[in-house]
Amino acid sequence: MLGCQHISASSYHPQANGIVERFHRHLKASLIAHMHSAGVNWTTALPLVLLGIRTALKEDINCSATEMLYGSVLRLPADFFLGDVTSSCSDPTAFVEALRIAMRLLATKLYRLSASGL
Repeated sequence: MLGCQHISASSYHPQANGIVERFHRHLKASLIAHMHSAGVNWTTALPLVLLGIRTALKEDINCSATEMLYGSVLRLPADFFLGDVTSSCSDPTAFVEALRIAMRLLATKLYRLSASGL
């Protein structure tokens, strides 16, 4: 009726579902990376990791999965707090100067942490 064909795969041969297994490999690597960096368990990290995967730009089709599904770019949580980021970065020299100041402050904080023995 819908033009779909059901394909069954053996549970002992997961390579038969190549696309799904490739996604699971990517999901697992992303979860491990987020768990190590944030120090949380996988159930806490899963929503944020899935948000990242769904909003990531796919180079071969030049859009994200959410753009294909909804037809527009998904607004991330930071967009609600920061507003329109593109308008604040319209002047490249101001952006570079702000970036230099932020990096200088970051280096100072890192030096203080390493000097205190933490």
